[in-house]
Amino acid sequence: MAILQNEIRRLATARGLIRLGLVVFAACLSYGQTKNSCLDCHSALPESLGVTQEKFSQDIHAQKGLTCTNCHGGDPTSDDPDKAMSRKAGWKGKIDRKQIPPLCGSCHSDPAYMRGSSTPACGQTS
Repeated sequence: MAILQNEIRRLATARGLIRLGLVVFAACLSYGQTKNSCLDCHSALPESLGVTQEKFSQDIHAQKGLTCTNCHGGDPTSDDPDKAMSRKAGWKGKIDRKQIPPLCGSCHSDPAYMRGSSTPACGQTS
């Protein structure tokens, strides 16, 4: 009987550790992930405005940790398109061709940032 009780305790402990491991694993997966209503909405739009998570993740800017708001502004945490894309939230919308060089240059002209040794407020132009 004692052997059976020890075996049950051992299995219960193993299951508990497995459950704890799964909880920690799930927490690690979600750590650092923030809501991105930009992708939530734009993944359902037609090609001219649509961006899938897969397409976005292949962009070098996304791979370096930048998001839509670094260039376009706005509030990616809001599900309300009027709030997410409001001027109050800093939304710039479609970037005018004339604004592309200074906008891109705000990051690309900073060698330290491009090497990854500093983090200026990229995309912020006057």
